[in-house]
Amino acid sequence: IYSSPAALIVGYPDPRGGVPYTRNRVLLTSLDMNYSPGDIDLTSVTAYFVNDQKQYSTFSFGQFGANELQKYSAFSQEFRLATDFDFPLNATVGTYYQKTDFPVTNAALFQNTPVDPVTGRRFSAQQDMDLDTRTYSIFGELSLKIGDTIEINGGARATWERKDFDYTLSYVAPALRGV
Repeated sequence: IYSSPAALIVGYPDPRGGVPYTRNRVLLTSLDMNYSPGDIDLTSVTAYFVNDQKQYSTFSFGQFGANELQKYSAFSQEFRLATDFDFPLNATVGTYYQKTDFPVTNAALFQNTPVDPVTGRRFSAQQDMDLDTRTYSIFGELSLKIGDTIEINGGARATWERKDFDYTLSYVAPALRGV
């Protein structure tokens, strides 16, 4: 494994001394709650997920490098109501919500650029991206029992989703501007 000389990693976000690395931290939690007052089942499902990843890689015996910082997070909530009557017709209805956030920063040295005298950075370029998503859904299903062995089911779901994406080329080395 080749590490980058200290002079090449000046200004990199989290370069860890120029030694290649990948660090991945994951958290996944969920909570499922049920309440059944008689012939009705109420359910709530809540979940939260985070994947925090950082990495630095070198190329050409440590003379070129790149790093990436990203943190994906998602929160979701679902509510359901289901009937279980002693009747041929039963139903399930519910709602769903999810919010995700996915920011990414990466920087790369892809040309032997000199140190920027204003910022002190040594890498060639840095880009920052962020994707935010919100999802809303409603759903329902009807179940009709026809005799002891036949059941007919029909359902529908409507989903609305909004995505916001931001991209910024937040840094370009002076030697590469206008190229």
